Amino acid sequence: MAKIQRLSMKSAGEAPGPGRGRGGCEGDAEHDSPSGNAGKTTVVRYTAAGGIVVHDGRVLVLHRPGKDEVRLPKGHIKAGETARAAALRETREESGYTRLAVADDLGAQVVEFDHKGRHVVRDERYFLIRLEGPPEAPGDGEDQFEPRWLPWDDALSSLTFEPEREWVRRARVVTDGQGPTDQSTKEKK
Repeated sequence: MAKIQRLSMKSAGEAPGPGRGRGGCEGDAEHDSPSGNAGKTTVVRYTAAGGIVVHDGRVLVLHRPGKDEVRLPKGHIKAGETARAAALRETREESGYTRLAVADDLGAQVVEFDHKGRHVVRDERYFLIRLEGPPEAPGDGEDQFEPRWLPWDDALSSLTFEPEREWVRRARVVTDGQGPTDQSTKEKK
């Protein structure tokens, strides 16, 4: 089963946006404000799935010039959709690559951050995905992204956000055969 890791991100430079607004739930909750005073803050919680796509020792990353970011494919899980199906769908939609197959479940982690006056809690699930066949020119991916194939170390150093670097590290361990592919469900503290 999948390993769960909790990551909190407090600095504005590390706060990825809460996504494209599909699914999830929002509401007011008591939450400590950044100044340390307790108060009402909108809490947004949603579940997302994504993929680490690998081919011939390279990792697919998505350059997002409009925000000067380098990201991994990921997005909201739609109602009735499995995490695996969402990871494949989001990877196809964002990158334009369609010949994809899930190779392994990399686990889960919870990422928390503050963004535009809201506290966001995102439950993430990632999968190791293999490209089936050579990396031909991608089809119609999202215009905001430019797909790039980078060697492992370059992918790690290029990614904008630490939680996404963690997923690449996990995928590398599995790909190199240095770790178990079925991770414990025990939550890491």
